[in-house]
Amino acid sequence: MAPADPADSLEAFYEDAPCGYVSWRIEDGAVLRANRTLLRWIGPGAAAGAGRFRDLLTPPGRIMHETRHAPRLRAGGPVEAVALELACAEGQRLPVLAHSHLVPDPRGPGAGEGMLVRTSLFDATAYRRYEEGLLAARRRAEAAEAEARRAQAQAEAAARAKAGFLAAMNHEFRTPIGIVSGFAGLLRTEAEAGAPMAHRLDWLRDMEAASEHLLVLLEDATLFARLDDMARRMSLRVVAPRRLIDAALILAAPVLERQRIVVVTSALEGALPLLADPAMAAEALACALREMARLAVPDSRIRIDGAGQPGSIRLTCPSLDLAEGALADLRAPLAPSAWLSRGLQGSGLGIAVAQRIAELHQGALRIEAAAPGGLLLALDLPSPGPD
Repeated sequence: MAPADPADSLEAFYEDAPCGYVSWRIEDGAVLRANRTLLRWIGPGAAAGAGRFRDLLTPPGRIMHETRHAPRLRAGGPVEAVALELACAEGQRLPVLAHSHLVPDPRGPGAGEGMLVRTSLFDATAYRRYEEGLLAARRRAEAAEAEARRAQAQAEAAARAKAGFLAAMNHEFRTPIGIVSGFAGLLRTEAEAGAPMAHRLDWLRDMEAASEHLLVLLEDATLFARLDDMARRMSLRVVAPRRLIDAALILAAPVLERQRIVVVTSALEGALPLLADPAMAAEALACALREMARLAVPDSRIRIDGAGQPGSIRLTCPSLDLAEGALADLRAPLAPSAWLSRGLQGSGLGIAVAQRIAELHQGALRIEAAAPGGLLLALDLPSPGPD
């Protein structure tokens, strides 16, 4: 077997190497020679238009070449593992890692004034895919960590809300139960002593009021505890404000009658429809109405109208003027400052229920001083979009 010609072997190794080879002038970037591997990668059409080294590259690749690759070569040093991108035929792109170094021009001084650059280009498709996989994994890990932090914050907020709710309920239950228990003990003592009971009707009225308050409180507490479960079964529908108001008046009737509150409705004919779960929205409105009635003095007047901003039902009690501190307590009903000094009126758990239902509808319960005077509670719910 005849030995292989060394020249042929070196030429074949150069032309068909597993990487692309290209020689180009540092002065003007003109390509002097490229091996078959590189030409096969970029395709004949792209090769025909590649007069300079930068012409082999995509726009992002040219930016890398002109900002990181060429300046380091002009400084006289070799360049290793610079990420470039070849512009191939038919708009395809090929990521490559470039290794370049300067050599004297073998054609001699007459061929040019500077140095040649010999660049080896290695297919970085697998490397790029691996890098993108690492970045995607990092993003997923960061997203999972952020989600875990959000879940932890929600759990901590839920724990704080539960603690506040239990503290408020402890206070709310103790006040009416203390009234019932105290007056019952006095009545028993006087009855055992043979005292007439007719003059103690005021005690019995207070006991009755405290018992009714307990019943309403139990309803509000039960509703508050069920809100998350109710939210999972919400069914949003287009509903007229008049329907919600009628349902809320029925739900709030016992408190309105006990407080002898006169309710007047107005400006409902032109009120825009709402997008809401009818039962939950009526409960929210009833809760707000009951809390306003509890705060008002007997024989007060409450006006309900839908003439405010679109999607709003407003409750106004002109005779109910609250200081800014009292308004702040009403807006945060489960805060200790809201319930430690309110006696049988309690902490306003109904306000907390109404606020939560409004939030579940992507709405709000506004609590403001009314103009020219009094208290305004506005239940703002979404309006249906155009068909």
